[in-house]
Amino acid sequence: MRLVNWIWIIFIKTNAENMKKLIYTLLAFATVCFSCVQDVDDVYDKPVAQRVEEAVQEYHDLLVSSEHGWLMEYYPHSSQIYGGFNYIMKFKGGDKVTISTDAFGKPEETEESLFSIKKDIGPTLNFDTYNSLFHYFSDSDISGGAGTGKGYEGDYEFLLRSHTENEIVLRGKKTKNIIRMTRLAEDATPYLAAAIRVDEEMNRLEGVLGFSGMMNGKELALLYTDSHTFNVVYDGQETSTSFMPTATGIQFYLPVEVGGKELHRFTWSAANETLVAENAPDVVLKVDYDPEYIIYAQYLGKYTMNYRRGENTPVLSLEIELVKKEDMKSYTIKGMLPIDLTMIYNKAERRMELLNQKLTDGSEAYLSIWMVNPGSLTYGGTDFVNGMYGKLKEGSDNEYEFVDDGRKADFVTRGMILWSKAGEYKAYAESRFAFITLVKHE
Repeated sequence: MRLVNWIWIIFIKTNAENMKKLIYTLLAFATVCFSCVQDVDDVYDKPVAQRVEEAVQEYHDLLVSSEHGWLMEYYPHSSQIYGGFNYIMKFKGGDKVTISTDAFGKPEETEESLFSIKKDIGPTLNFDTYNSLFHYFSDSDISGGAGTGKGYEGDYEFLLRSHTENEIVLRGKKTKNIIRMTRLAEDATPYLAAAIRVDEEMNRLEGVLGFSGMMNGKELALLYTDSHTFNVVYDGQETSTSFMPTATGIQFYLPVEVGGKELHRFTWSAANETLVAENAPDVVLKVDYDPEYIIYAQYLGKYTMNYRRGENTPVLSLEIELVKKEDMKSYTIKGMLPIDLTMIYNKAERRMELLNQKLTDGSEAYLSIWMVNPGSLTYGGTDFVNGMYGKLKEGSDNEYEFVDDGRKADFVTRGMILWSKAGEYKAYAESRFAFITLVKHE
């Protein structure tokens, strides 16, 4: 019994000592917390609600203070897969904003709508009424982008993160994209027009893989993954980025560190087909063309088409043109008939082919393969199966003789004839094209 009492006394004393330590610790912690609260109160001497209210007014005053408005670098979609667009925004006293953009190729078109600065976690910039130039990229009912129900999945509400007198940094509430607005010192319509021109010049280039050049003795490549996105490849490393046009070239969504340098803005030269890094002028990137496209493109252009209506008939001529139809797959033949015909590009054989095909005039007639002599032909059937290909004539660098492609057994194609179920189709001035040669113009 005495042993139990002694154990109980020791337990009480031990816990009393621990309790004292606990009380001292809690008192010390409370003192620190109180000091922290005092420090916070010293830094923020105004209630949170008042600070937010003042920030709302401050941003509103800043937005309306720019006579020529602000340039917004806008990227729809959380992954920036569509690239960026320039928006000019002129905020007026009260709640009105006038918007123009390079997104639709019409720099002088403007539209007015309403905006507001609201209180959320902090101040937010909101475009409250529908503006067809701006809300297009956040409208889920349009068929563009990912289609009806999604659209381009862009923002029309933004968290206001920070500002100086000449720059405002925002963050899209939906996409979380960083969006920058820069104060404009003059009318920006010419800026939009110049950005549109840059975009058109770069998009006009066909068969382009990207741009490449040297940096620090190693190859740097910008490889297109879409019309406004690149893979930046350097020293075995790849970084994906989107970009937008500027008045003088392009700029990445965010700077990309490459070889110890941050690359962000590039100057475009249409004459030289180059991009030059603005902060590293020794980095000159030249257009890289797809070698396969170069071969496809060599057949584009104007030709004199020589042909006969049959064996032992006079040689006749037409002026025709091959224009791009489906990239690296086909050409449209202009001038052979009043309607368009199709010339196939055989990528495996790297040659142009004139094959059987249904006419596009709704007649059910065909451009059919024709032996000429004897007069056998094949009418109908599957389009683009049999026919002839252009073979460069020996000793010439611009004359192609069309010969049988060897696809149809026991049938040597020497020409094409227009044919329908009723017989030879004579709706046009010509219906027979035998022994064809194409002479390309310089």
